[in-house]
Amino acid sequence: MLSSESELSIRNTTVKSVGAMKRFNALEKLFNICIDNSKALIKPLEFCAAIHIECFRVNSQILPIKTHPKYGYDI
Repeated sequence: MLSSESELSIRNTTVKSVGAMKRFNALEKLFNICIDNSKALIKPLEFCAAIHIECFRVNSQILPIKTHPKYGYDI
């Protein structure tokens, strides 16, 4: 079981929210969410390494709306 220090807490958004924004603002919001989510991965990965877990599944919500046909984005 993960300790409270190693739990993964990610940010998310919806297509409805992003679709209501100007593209620049939507991309800025998505960029900030992706950066925060990437930073949030560090502690759980360190925890897994410390107890010799060699595989860690990263949920697609780390990069929200990435593959959406209209609102998706490139990294």
